[in-house]
Amino acid sequence: MAKNHAGEPSEKGNKVSVPDFLISSVVPAGTQVTDPEHGGAITIGAAGTVPGVTPGASNSNSSSAQIYILDWTKTSLGSLPPGYGLMDPDTAPGFLTPGIVLGHEIGHVQYAWGKGSPAALNTGQNAVMRENDVRRWMDPNAPVRARDVGIP
Repeated sequence: MAKNHAGEPSEKGNKVSVPDFLISSVVPAGTQVTDPEHGGAITIGAAGTVPGVTPGASNSNSSSAQIYILDWTKTSLGSLPPGYGLMDPDTAPGFLTPGIVLGHEIGHVQYAWGKGSPAALNTGQNAVMRENDVRRWMDPNAPVRARDVGIP
């Protein structure tokens, strides 16, 4: 019998409260990944450099998920540019760390698995909430993310 990530028995075909697995991969810039949320393939790369390029992406279904994060040891994660309504305040650049990117992607997966915040109306809002949790843990006074790119 398979076990979910909490080590509890999980039988395929039966409803389980915790999905079976999550895989996170560190990938080089230029990696193309399937990202249904954004309508197909997306390119992993530094944020704020080229439209449609992102330092993190995720794929999930009811029982598994895959998270992709840019290899920050070889390429800068970039930052979210000010002036686009992405940060609060809007004049603040959105610095990124591996933890912030991972927190954001876990928020997408959490929502897909039905474990998102009751306050989140969609996957983007849940991802921003988890990202802001990480930002606040790092610095309670730092600017926070206002919205996800392309998802109000």
